[in-house]
Amino acid sequence: MAGLSHGLPVVTTIGPGTGPTLRKSDAFAAVPHDRPDLFTAKIVDLLDDGAHRAGLAERGRALYERSYNWHTVISRLEALLAPSSTQ
Repeated sequence: MAGLSHGLPVVTTIGPGTGPTLRKSDAFAAVPHDRPDLFTAKIVDLLDDGAHRAGLAERGRALYERSYNWHTVISRLEALLAPSSTQ
């Protein structure tokens, strides 16, 4: 999240605990958690592709702002904790 929040291109792993929203995202480069060879290869590929790095950085920052910044997280939490108006 720190990399996304700073607008950096992110390479990460996807594992059994990765939620569906992040699994479907194109905001970062992801490889299976049990394939360290692919992780290294993905980084090397990105080093050679400035346009792809820039796109990841832009989409990652947008994803962070849309879904994970503190204002968004707090708003969602407040909505969950607010007493229901139908009670």
